[in-house]
Amino acid sequence: MKNILIATDFTPAARSAEAYAVALAKALDCGLIMVSVYSQVPVTVSRSLTSVSVLDKERVCRGLLDHEASMLDVGGLQSFALLAREGPRVDTILAVAEQLRAGLIVTGMKSSGKATRRIFGSTITGLMHHSPVPVLVIPEGFDYRPLKAVAMGDDFIYNRHALTIQALHRIVEFFLPKRFVYKHIARGDVSQALNDFIGEYGIDLFVMEPQYRTALARWFLRSYTHDMLFRIRIPLMILPGRM
Repeated sequence: MKNILIATDFTPAARSAEAYAVALAKALDCGLIMVSVYSQVPVTVSRSLTSVSVLDKERVCRGLLDHEASMLDVGGLQSFALLAREGPRVDTILAVAEQLRAGLIVTGMKSSGKATRRIFGSTITGLMHHSPVPVLVIPEGFDYRPLKAVAMGDDFIYNRHALTIQALHRIVEFFLPKRFVYKHIARGDVSQALNDFIGEYGIDLFVMEPQYRTALARWFLRSYTHDMLFRIRIPLMILPGRM
């Protein structure tokens, strides 16, 4: 992998993701690009509607990026770059990732609550549905630790075993984990069973590969299982889904 792209909005959740991305880039010996996306916001000046200039917004965003970088230990990175971009958040992040050949997009997730659902329902869900590269979501307050155990959620239906093995190979190529753990979860309280599994085996990373129009989409993205994702306090890696 050549580069990791970290998308930041300067929130505490984003700072957790920034620190994690720095440590991960060092572990994988690759470059790190930190991008923040801004948009023009109309403001009222002397009773007339105007807009903050693009240059002013870019200057402010760049200053915030410089401040974030000053709090990170970026020494030893293969490369490090800061980018301020104007435009729609999801589309702009994906355009930067493609332009700079990023093999992974990292973003933060706020602690549970209505704000979390709004963010997950917009930026993260948008990336999940449209990113051609994996998206790694870091919970607020989570500190980096070496990936020794990885768990992957899959439904194993429609004779998709070969496709699942391909996905596992991609994970190995990314992280070179020291061990994989497999466990079949029968029908029941899937949310609780997955949380118990994560705790029992010391899972460091949970991987999800949405299979749209299959049971996995319903399993992960509806009702109580969707709620379960907000309660996981370990990184969540979303692989590009197959339509």
